[in-house]
Order: sequence, then C-alpha cells, then structure tokens
Amino acid sequence: MDMNISEVDVTLSLSHAVAGEGILSEISISGLTGMLDRRTTIWTEAMEAAHQKREATENDFHLNYVKIKDLALTIHQKCPDRPLDLTIFSLKLRRLRQHWLLLDLFDADAGHGKFDDCLFSIENVEVDYKNQIRTVSDIGSISI
Repeated sequence: MDMNISEVDVTLSLSHAVAGEGILSEISISGLTGMLDRRTTIWTEAMEAAHQKREATENDFHLNYVKIKDLALTIHQKCPDRPLDLTIFSLKLRRLRQHWLLLDLFDADAGHGKFDDCLFSIENVEVDYKNQIRTVSDIGSISI
C-alpha cells in the first residue's frame, strides 16, 4: 500500500469516543492518490464470501459525516491480472459505520466517480409521483 493525501480535516469528539464509536466524528479527505497491492494476499477457505459476515463489535468506528474529493487509487489483484482504477470525483456520506460499510456507501448523499473505466453516480432523490416533483430525501437511487 502506497498512498499520499493532500489534505485531511477531522473533527474529534470526546462524547463520540465515550459512546464507543471512536474519537473521530467527521472527516474530510481531499487529494488521495496511490496504489493498493493485493497480489500477495493468499485466499483461504476461511476468507470465502460465505464466511465474511461479521458481527458488530464495541470498537467499530462510526463517523457522522464523510467527504471525499479527488481520490485516485490503482488496485492490483491476482484476478483480474490487470490493474483496476478507482477514481472518486466527490463523495458525501451522512454517516459511515464499519459494520454497515456497503449500505452506508449506497446511501450517500452524493457520489460521482469511475471504477475500471465505468462511470458511476449515487444520489439521494425522492420522487413525488402525485405531483411529479423530485426532492432530496432518505431514499437513495443509483445510476450506472
């Protein structure tokens, strides 16, 4: 793993730490670039997807706000045999919990980027079908 970060802003919270959710309550990252090399990872039967469901623990992190801007990572794995590029132009999350990581990513307020040369966009919108009005709310939609 080799990564560089241009700017990081964090908000520390003692009450957040006492509640068992970690000392960080908010984080903003800008200009993260780097490479993640997973080619040396040896997969065992215990690492199979069926065994990956994990229970929440007391020390899991819980961030109340996450903002990422200008992220560019190159991910190397054994399969596929080529590097995968992940670029996030902007991402705003109202929360990010370790136990619900994927769900919180899909519930982003706004997220735009590119993975393996495929653009993605995640937005939270609600459609009032009776009046045909679109408003921002807790219902998420994903367009790929």
